[in-house]
Amino acid sequence: MPVRLQPDPVSGAVIGQLTGGMAVEVADVVATSSSKWAKLKLAAGGVDLMQVKVQDAVAGYVSAEHFVDALEPPPAPAVKIGLSVIYNADAAFKAANLGCRFFSIVGNVELGTQLKDAFPDATVMVRPYLDIHGNLPSFDYIMGKLNGALDPRLIYTGLNESEQLDTSVDSLRRRAAFDIEMAHRIKAASGAVYAAGSFSMGTPDFTRTDICDALRTYYAPAYNSGLFWLDHHLYSPNMQHIYREDIQTPIWNGQKQVVVETEWFETRWHFYFTRCGFDPKSPSRIVCSETGVDEGSVGGFAAHNATEQDVVSWCRRLTQLAGAPLLLNGNTFNSPFAGGAIFAIGDPINWAGYDMTRYELAMGPDVWHKPISPAVNFNWELSHIEMADLAQRVASLSRQVTGAATALQRKVAPDNGPKK
Repeated sequence: MPVRLQPDPVSGAVIGQLTGGMAVEVADVVATSSSKWAKLKLAAGGVDLMQVKVQDAVAGYVSAEHFVDALEPPPAPAVKIGLSVIYNADAAFKAANLGCRFFSIVGNVELGTQLKDAFPDATVMVRPYLDIHGNLPSFDYIMGKLNGALDPRLIYTGLNESEQLDTSVDSLRRRAAFDIEMAHRIKAASGAVYAAGSFSMGTPDFTRTDICDALRTYYAPAYNSGLFWLDHHLYSPNMQHIYREDIQTPIWNGQKQVVVETEWFETRWHFYFTRCGFDPKSPSRIVCSETGVDEGSVGGFAAHNATEQDVVSWCRRLTQLAGAPLLLNGNTFNSPFAGGAIFAIGDPINWAGYDMTRYELAMGPDVWHKPISPAVNFNWELSHIEMADLAQRVASLSRQVTGAATALQRKVAPDNGPKK
């Protein structure tokens, strides 16, 4: 976001070694109770120190009074990073009040509708909790779990990873037939989007030509036509992996194909387009109902004792990678990636190693771009937001109780009117 510094031809003063009239790139705008500050990128030796592969980002700050035009935050990135919510409505609304606008809700379809009612600009995926493992469930069973998929504003999903069916060639054929029928049923019910796949990290095996052929045959036509979107879980295998930039050049279909290391994990969805016939010009999008860090025998950010800055930097890096133009056959296309939900909030007991609760305050201004309110103490302000929300709920419950009591009183009160 280039903005120009105020010129000072009289004194020739410099502002932090920057001359008046110079255009500078503002990375972010930080507001306090009394002023605004431009957060500027710093470079050394031609290297941008704000690049996210440097996790502890370095920045300089200039007060808003030194700029010609009003200092406004840069626009939010097209890619949304949000949170996966396990059932818990209170956890979801707390995150939404902090600015989260991408959700994956597990096992609570009603919560998805409530979030859209309160935050119409949010992207909300809903995932049914399935009791069936090792077999394809019936369509009626899934639709029942989705409450009939009647809310056209939600993105519905079906199977989860390989819990019901694996990703062998024959299973991909069966899964695709299932996903296509689910997409048709949901469109008939409400016109809502259905996100197929919900494949786990490491699947399908894109190194196998027969797997890629199956995806091209069974999945690509439905994605390309806009019948369904595609959901893929994308985790970093450790805290450092997302910053890797090394490449391999494997032979694919008789030609060398450049693969960046992160394409095996954080942007694994690239292979749908580079190897499986998916069309980047399709109206369909790629979504991710689970992302974050998942290191075997360790866990997520919490299990790694990640700092707030670690999480913010990881989110910025994922936004950069997933939002970058897609290179295909020498042509570039806008990224089809809509957003991802970091797993998880809502169940800090069973998923303690992945619990994102401690990072939400930092994600508010730095990831979700929620403006910092002019309050001396942000925690104090947040508590009042929560108290106001609680007061609204109490008032609503009070009205319901009063209405029920009135109706009951009318039923039991003696009828003193005229008798025939």
